[in-house]
Formats: sequence, structure tokens, C-alpha cells
Amino acid sequence: MQKSNRSRYSRLWSLTGSGWRDFCRSHLVEIIAGAVLTMAIVYLTLFLIRVNTGLSKTLDVPSHVVRLQVVNASAEKAWLDRLVGSLSSCSEPDMEIQVVARDNFNTREVPHTMLVSRLENLRAAKLLAGKLGLNPALVFYKPLEHNRDYVTATLLIGRDYDKLDVAALLKKETIN
Repeated sequence: MQKSNRSRYSRLWSLTGSGWRDFCRSHLVEIIAGAVLTMAIVYLTLFLIRVNTGLSKTLDVPSHVVRLQVVNASAEKAWLDRLVGSLSSCSEPDMEIQVVARDNFNTREVPHTMLVSRLENLRAAKLLAGKLGLNPALVFYKPLEHNRDYVTATLLIGRDYDKLDVAALLKKETIN
């Protein structure tokens, strides 16, 4: 009987002492592979949780972006900076106005304010003209040579600048 007891527990006895080291050496690859697989599963689970419950940000992109060049051809030369600031701040959700260039036209005065579209599609320019209180018939297309600032419209301010809705914004700023 003693012999059968010993054979029964021989595997257990072999795992103590030097037998345990031999067991670990023979199964080392399996242990490392199991640890790497466990870490990969944990990482993938955390990544999926982060993607599914992450921060969601909704951006309202305007349907029209107008890169505007403002040319002052009226007798009032001093208020161009304030006008440009007011134009930049009057952007709305359906249209963003980016003033990319401004200048005073010193050669002669222009009697009527007009909007020149630099794109063949006049839709954005006519929408801007409506927001400024301009007659849409005064919007026309003329391409700009060497358009390095990617200007999409040019606002030519004439003597009738006080009829612009932006001029009303300027008056509100001076009152406040």
C-alpha cells in the first residue's frame, strides 16, 4: 500500500522543490501568452468603453463662409476699423464673415455701396447683401486676379454707407 500511496502523490511531490521550477520552465510560454492575452483584452475593453462613452462635441458649421475684402470709397475714412470690427462680429449661424483685407479707396468717391462676388455662384454674396440691407441687384460677379487671400466677396463702401445695417451697429456702439 505504501507504494501506491507514493505513486498517487508522486506528481504533488514532484512540484515541490526543483520539480516546481521544471514545471514553470516547461509552461513559461503558455504563462506569458496568457498574460499578454489578458492585457490585450483589458486594453481593448477600456478603449471601447472610452470610445462609446467619450466626449461628444457638436459643431455648427455655417452654410456660407464669406472671406470679405472691405474697400472704403466714401468720404468718411476714419470709421473703417470700426466697420470691419462690426462686420466680423455680425456673423450668424448660417453665414460666417471673415474680413481678410481692408483698404481705403483714395482715387474717387463711389456714390453707391455695392458687393462684388469673386465666385461665380452669387448665392453667398446676395445673402450677405440682404443682411447688410443692400439691394441684391447691386451684387455682381467679377473675378479677382492673384487672389492670394482667397477673397470670396468685396464690399465697396460708397457715400450711402449710412444706409447699411452695419452702420446701425456702429451707432449702437457709440451710444453704449
